[in-house]
Amino acid sequence: MLLSSSALAAVSTRAAAQELGGSAAGLDIRLLLILGTMLGVMAFAIGTALYAMRTTRQSRARAEAAINEAETLRSRKMRLESILAAEPQLLFAWTEAQAPKLLIANLPQSLGVPSAADAFMRFSEWLSEDGVDSLKAAIASLTETGQGFNLMLATLAGKHIEIDGRAAGPCVTLKVRDITGQRLDMARVGDRHRLLDAQIGALKSLLDTLPEPAWLRGPDRNLTWVNQAYADATDANAATRVVQEQIDILPPNDRKAAEKSLARAGEFREQILVSTSRGAQRYSAQVVGRGGVSAGMAREIAAERKPQASADGRLRGFDRMATAFAVFDSEQRLVHFNQAYADLWKLDAAWLADGPFDAEILDKLRFARQLPEKADYRDWKQGWLAVYGRDAQFDDEWHLPDGRALHVVIDSVPGRGVTYLYEDVTERFALESRYNELIQVQRETIDTLREGVAVFSQDGALRLYNKAFASIWRLNPRQLDGEPHIDEVIESCRVLHDDQEEWARTKVAVTAITSERYPYESQFDRDDGCVIAAAALPLPDGGTLLTYVDVSDSVRAERALIEKNEALETADRLKTTFIRHVSYELRTPLTNIVGFTDFLLDVARDPLSDKQAEYLNDIRSSGRTLRTIIDDILDLASIDAGALHLEKDGVDVRKVIASLESGLAGQMQQNGVKLAVEIGEAVDRVTADRQRLSQILYNLLSNAVSFSPNGGTVMLNCDDDDGMIRFRVKDEGPGIPAEMQESIFEPFESRASGAGRRGAGLGLAIVKSLVELHGGHIALRTGTDRGTEFQVWLPRAPQDTSDAAGSGRHSSLAG
Repeated sequence: MLLSSSALAAVSTRAAAQELGGSAAGLDIRLLLILGTMLGVMAFAIGTALYAMRTTRQSRARAEAAINEAETLRSRKMRLESILAAEPQLLFAWTEAQAPKLLIANLPQSLGVPSAADAFMRFSEWLSEDGVDSLKAAIASLTETGQGFNLMLATLAGKHIEIDGRAAGPCVTLKVRDITGQRLDMARVGDRHRLLDAQIGALKSLLDTLPEPAWLRGPDRNLTWVNQAYADATDANAATRVVQEQIDILPPNDRKAAEKSLARAGEFREQILVSTSRGAQRYSAQVVGRGGVSAGMAREIAAERKPQASADGRLRGFDRMATAFAVFDSEQRLVHFNQAYADLWKLDAAWLADGPFDAEILDKLRFARQLPEKADYRDWKQGWLAVYGRDAQFDDEWHLPDGRALHVVIDSVPGRGVTYLYEDVTERFALESRYNELIQVQRETIDTLREGVAVFSQDGALRLYNKAFASIWRLNPRQLDGEPHIDEVIESCRVLHDDQEEWARTKVAVTAITSERYPYESQFDRDDGCVIAAAALPLPDGGTLLTYVDVSDSVRAERALIEKNEALETADRLKTTFIRHVSYELRTPLTNIVGFTDFLLDVARDPLSDKQAEYLNDIRSSGRTLRTIIDDILDLASIDAGALHLEKDGVDVRKVIASLESGLAGQMQQNGVKLAVEIGEAVDRVTADRQRLSQILYNLLSNAVSFSPNGGTVMLNCDDDDGMIRFRVKDEGPGIPAEMQESIFEPFESRASGAGRRGAGLGLAIVKSLVELHGGHIALRTGTDRGTEFQVWLPRAPQDTSDAAGSGRHSSLAG
């Protein structure tokens, strides 16, 4: 709309201009343009006002619609809350990101359900034990898979509640309600059923421990449960097999009689004959029934023992044996045993004295879990008893469930029965097992070593080795596994190192029979270039431990370092000798040059021209400079060679500094530099070589004067610093660049002085060496355009009052 208004104004203006253009004689073009612009602005303002009014009306309409929608939602929420509050319940909701939140809480407190969210989630504080597990499992399934649940649980207050869980999108809800009426009756019936089920389970567990067969039958007269004794009596091995195959302990006739008796009187009592692997056995059976379900139990009737010829006389000597033994006759009855037999199997001696059958003893031992575990006990027992009537002798190894191991010897004689011997070999097996474990651990341990290890027994046979041993000597592991003799091992190793003396010593260390054996170590170079370090160590059991280590790399590195060190020492000696020789050879001509120059300047008969005098002075100055450099080189060479000896004494600091002031006067005057000296009150003497101390300070001051600008000042400060005498020499020069600071104390490292001339670069190196020879140290403080300061610390001399240098603070300014 704004664009249309502007366009209208523009058109109007253009039309007016054209119309007026026809009569342009009386109007001005500028006036027309101003008029058009004003009309456009007015049109734009009107359009903007209309658009604002329209937008305002739309906003008011949307606000009214939002208010109406909020009122509708508020009413709907109130109706929903009223509906939820109409029923007593607890309603919780939560998501993965939020903790459980309580929405509705109007459940009676008498139910014992907490209304707080955090207390509710502690289920064990208000729910029964079974309910806690059921509810936790249901909530876990709900949160993980979204599967809803409905549970009826009992609280610790003795009340029944219903808990309903549902998932709605990312939200999980939990509703707790009271149970009344028919649903309450169903919950109580469920509790009663669980209680009865637990009681029946406890009774079954008790019956399962009895040695007498027991069973249960359902309304269809089929077996529903039997105990282990029932399975053993029927040789079925497992109770589940009895139920699956319906193996009945009652013979068919007795079973029919029992069904009639139960139908008539609800009870059946009779002696029955049961066929087992050890023959027909007589039992006293009792069956009771109620409601179509019956339960029975049978007790074996012990048969009268037949009179047997006594063997006590000839077996009496075995009674004192620690090895358990038992003798059974041809009818498989026990006729003799010793106390060790009763103790081994933990059986009642009185019961054994009654002569039980061999099968009865096996069944009793199996029930007590004292026989080896067999997949089919019935078949195993039949095979074990089949030895009767045969002429055979054999043995067997029994590993019992309690961890014991027995060596069983069986001797069967036709017509006379079987004799058993039981030897407890548990400890022997345990020792063998521990020994094998230790050997295996040792083998695995030495296999991780980089050293080759070989253990030889007293007879020279190889008992143990590791992979490194075979690798170092390139031996075949199959050959070593055959436990070869030391002679065979040596012959195989000679291929790489044929040293008669070395192998003779190794053989003696392994096979020598002496009261005292000593270890030895050696190192040798093999023909393939490897260097081997060998060692032999006698073992307490008479064996010998041999170790071999390939030290080729370390030996080569060591030899290279030794050769390099020797070369460096030779080069250093050559350097020192050369410097000394050259220096001494140069000093003699230099002395002559300087001497003759002085002579010419002092005693010349004819006056010298200015040019001649200048040349002679330059020659003398250069000669003295060169002599100073040579002296410095000799000093450095002496220090490096350890030939420079200091004559330390208590040196008066003030006297040394005073002599330096006069010695530097000429150089300072030439450079236009002043020297400011400040000596602390506590400074008196320093432990030093007077000449070398003067040399240290002279070099530092001369260096500072050289680098100070014309008209500058060199500061020499001396004070006490924690038991040391500190000298500080500071100039006002340009400072030392950062790239030169690390090497400033190295020999032949120099920089241009203020006049642009470089020195030899020996002064600071000599200063550092002399300071360290005195037991002191030196430090540098500098920066670009900040000057340079050297600090030297030297040990203080013991106090001597006889030669005091005066008290008070000394300060002077020379220039």
